[in-house]
Amino acid sequence: MYAPAAVLMTIFDSGQMRFATQSFQEFIQLVEHGEIKSNVDKVFSLDQIVDAHRYMESNQAKGKIVMLT
Repeated sequence: MYAPAAVLMTIFDSGQMRFATQSFQEFIQLVEHGEIKSNVDKVFSLDQIVDAHRYMESNQAKGKIVMLT
């Protein structure tokens, strides 16, 4: 798949990768214990999807853009 040079991808799910349940649970525990942190820049609700997309396209984000459903 094509990804523009200015886009940083931290994960891509092609549907081809499978993870062992134990490995995934260990990852979740690390997140819960604060050993793995995600840099969240801004959180939008689903009814703000247009604003979120505009924000993403503005390249102003310094971390993840999160959508809450």
